[in-house]
Amino acid sequence: MAKEPITYRIARVVVTATLRFYFRRIEVSAFKEIPKGPVIFAANHPQSITDTLVLGYAVGRMLHYIAHSGLFKNGLKAWFLRSCGVIPVYRPTDQEAGSRDNLEMFSACRAVLEEGGAIGIFPEGTSQVTPKVQPFKTGTARIALESESKHGFNLGVTIVPVGLSFESRRRFRSRVLVTFGQPVHMKVYKDAYARDSYETVHQLTHELEQRTRDLVLDIREASLADFVTRLERFYHDDLIQDPRIQLTSESDFENRQILIREIAKAVEHYRQKEPMLVEHLRVLLSAYTRRLSVFRLSDQQLRDYQAQSVPGTLGKLTAFAALGLPVAAYGLLFNIIPYKATGWVAKRLSPDGTKFHFFQLAVGAVFYLLYYPLLAYLVAQKVGVVWAGVWLLSLIPTGLFARWYAHQVTQQRGRLRVAFINATQKARLQSLRNARSELLAELETALERYLRYRQGT
Repeated sequence: MAKEPITYRIARVVVTATLRFYFRRIEVSAFKEIPKGPVIFAANHPQSITDTLVLGYAVGRMLHYIAHSGLFKNGLKAWFLRSCGVIPVYRPTDQEAGSRDNLEMFSACRAVLEEGGAIGIFPEGTSQVTPKVQPFKTGTARIALESESKHGFNLGVTIVPVGLSFESRRRFRSRVLVTFGQPVHMKVYKDAYARDSYETVHQLTHELEQRTRDLVLDIREASLADFVTRLERFYHDDLIQDPRIQLTSESDFENRQILIREIAKAVEHYRQKEPMLVEHLRVLLSAYTRRLSVFRLSDQQLRDYQAQSVPGTLGKLTAFAALGLPVAAYGLLFNIIPYKATGWVAKRLSPDGTKFHFFQLAVGAVFYLLYYPLLAYLVAQKVGVVWAGVWLLSLIPTGLFARWYAHQVTQQRGRLRVAFINATQKARLQSLRNARSELLAELETALERYLRYRQGT
């Protein structure tokens, strides 16, 4: 296996540190030990460039990515990408593309696999906003099968399907789940490829697409995406405690991803078998959500509320706010400018959200690397270098505390609001609770039938 270039090693250190700070946690779930030797990691593509960073981090070895040739037009950028092992691919729409260019791409990929290296590829081609796996292109299967064919199917190439699941498309300090599926061994396709290479490539492509769908949220009907998301938020806590739902992961985030994938499958099942039931549940959930909005409450606030007096709840909020305010105000004061500026720029550079994490990472790094040293220099003029250094080290933890504090105060204010409504409009609040119970009963009936269906298949 070729030695990793120094450019790649430096980039990996920087990217690893950045990802660990930007995301609260990147969790890795594997079918079994990730194979060594010549491997192609084929992943879904929800977050554009960020996907390459996260996948490389999770794999832990050098990945040679296949990237759109347009990224190589700038000389300096092309040098950096090639130094990091990136291989250009030419699409049919590229004016400069030719069959020779992509023959070179296939040759470069084959060389990587022959050296026991690893390739990262996103067979969907582009990122989409909808949580749906797009049809896979055949390039991944062609690279693997043609490489094996050149070596009599003795090269040992495997393709590992990978699912990338982001907790949020936009939120800083959110979580990511990287799920490695069962490896697909090319040797299994030796006889089929000898009989009909074209059909075998498409058969393998279809298998990879199906395996990837099983690893991520895949909502086949785009119009149901919002309903599935809202349904998961509403029903999650009840399902997580249901003994019929067997969740074996120690990670609550992974369990949540498993649940929402299963909810999407259940909704798709009923959409095909009983579309009127799906519409009925959607109407009920929308009506309940509208009633919540009248009170300016969330379902979680209503669900978690335990009867308390308004003075008692207000006292807890006041005490908490007073204790944390000095540190939170300090963190907010010295972080608000780059924090808000980063979000503002990222929103304008990625209006659809598929590149938001990347731009927030990149723009934030630039802003903070300029902002913090400038502040430290100004402070050093007043108190000296040592104290300026101590002060500088306090900015990140207090900034993170300010975010947490703001979230907690919002939660406490929600509890206070429920307590106030309970004291002044008890009958209306009870009516809302009854509506919630009725919706839960409808969902329980649908769940019971769906579980019986799953057991019978």
